Amino acid sequence: MRSERGYDLRARHEHQLEDNEIDQFKQVDISLARAIGERLNHWYPGHPWYVETSHAGGIAKISIPMVMGAVNCYVLHINDLKSDPSFGSVMKAGGEILERYKMPRAGFDASDFIAATTKHAPIGRPRNLDSVPQ
Repeated sequence: MRSERGYDLRARHEHQLEDNEIDQFKQVDISLARAIGERLNHWYPGHPWYVETSHAGGIAKISIPMVMGAVNCYVLHINDLKSDPSFGSVMKAGGEILERYKMPRAGFDASDFIAATTKHAPIGRPRNLDSVPQ
């Protein structure tokens, strides 16, 4: 779901549920995704963060899909997050993503975001809209 705080929240489950099966990871996935997203937005405000968690898979994924595409992400292992209560690894992940795509850590800047989406356009999206045949 899209948050007014500037990040996307999504909990994904790696296993299929039977009709009467209770999803034991749903609430903890949502809670962890929200906590990661809130910390990212605190440290690096305004960026359109996307956070996906899966306790079943043991991972948390962080990305900015408009720049990185739908499949590229920074992966953190949930077991490592359990021993990182200050979420230093989350801060590192967010900072590395912004640095890799030359976006400011201090806050969202539209011109830097447009430059990053133009330069690093995901496959299937034209890099330069002026060069698209009419």
